[in-house]
Amino acid sequence: MTKTEVEVITSEQRRRHWSRADKERVVAAALQPGATILGVARAFGVHSSQVFRWRQQLCK
Repeated sequence: MTKTEVEVITSEQRRRHWSRADKERVVAAALQPGATILGVARAFGVHSSQVFRWRQQLCK
């Protein structure tokens, strides 16, 4: 039998609020040659669908 680590979250985590400047940094990183949405999302700690949505909003 293999032991695995389990993280228990006991406190309520609130949603993060991103400023427009922060969103622009994430989108700019996603638009770099060779960058992937998943890689950028992981680097910034957001879900990849959020990066897609920000890119849509900011590139209008």
